[in-house]
Amino acid sequence: MAKVALKATTTDMLPIQAVGTYQGLKSPFVNGLVVLFNGAINSFVPAVPGATASATIPFPAPIFLCGDMTNGIVVSDGAQNMAYLTGIGNTGASWNTLPSLPLPLEGGTTSEPFAALSGDLANGLVAFDGFNLFSMTLGSAPFEWHMMTQPPAIGTLQYIAGDPTNGVLLVIAPTAGGPSVLYYSQGCSCNWVQVTASTPGLQLVKIKVEQVCGTGSGFVIYGENQLFTLVLKYTPSSATAPATCTAVATKFAPPPFAITNLTGDPVNGCTATCDTSGLIATTTAKFDFWTVINAQPPVQQQ
Repeated sequence: MAKVALKATTTDMLPIQAVGTYQGLKSPFVNGLVVLFNGAINSFVPAVPGATASATIPFPAPIFLCGDMTNGIVVSDGAQNMAYLTGIGNTGASWNTLPSLPLPLEGGTTSEPFAALSGDLANGLVAFDGFNLFSMTLGSAPFEWHMMTQPPAIGTLQYIAGDPTNGVLLVIAPTAGGPSVLYYSQGCSCNWVQVTASTPGLQLVKIKVEQVCGTGSGFVIYGENQLFTLVLKYTPSSATAPATCTAVATKFAPPPFAITNLTGDPVNGCTATCDTSGLIATTTAKFDFWTVINAQPPVQQQ
């Protein structure tokens, strides 16, 4: 399941990241949640009470997580280190190294740090270094990053969700105090189009987006303590018309606490986490209520 990972400033407490959903999953996803908590990977499944540990991450201070329990996960420290793991919940499984981003076009000896990371091992990864978008598929080695077509207003890109196979959703920062703007590209076409409301003349969602997650044609956005699902309809360009992307937005109850991370999709429900409280809560597949499944306070890094 594709999930954006938001850039965070490393402080005494590492950010919590989560991928997957806890309830109501449909094929091909496995019913479970993977959480990057205090530099370690733990997973939660309904059949097993509590958290299950995974193999130790091979580098310190990881702050990015994407992937799912079906195909595996990817973690990064936001700089040069990135690795993937396919055996979730198996302490004997091995982590494998992935390449860092390409060197900057303007020159330099080191890659730019990550600003966002999204995707999964089955459908590929999307990364943003603050200047350029890159994608990588993991069908066969060698694994390489490839630059993607840049969308409008790349300098104000804030969040990414999706993957290069099924589609990518971009959140562009609002201007002049207005709401965020969404752009979508289906698959690797990189024909970026602005997402508009399915009803002509209406604005899609009038909020400043703070979290986004989802995959393919369905995404969830959160901002200003409001939660919406977005079901997209993408129409490719033709000889007589440009590509379009419309969305049906449905509003649901927000999480029961302030959140710093959101994962899930409109079909299977969502899970929210909070760095400061250590809380983890999940919805049902119908988004009709939230349940706190973990209330352990975070352990401070020494």
